[in-house]
Amino acid sequence: MLYAIIARDIPASQERRLARRPAHLARRGQLKGVGRLVL
Repeated sequence: MLYAIIARDIPASQERRLARRPAHLARRGQLKGVGRLVL
């Protein structure tokens, strides 16, 4: 089953996103490695 995530930004959210980006990319790589990521 495929999912879509739709989100709305809040003021000053870019700093929080950038701080979490390295962990997000690492997890994305893990999911891709086991065939659980569809882009």
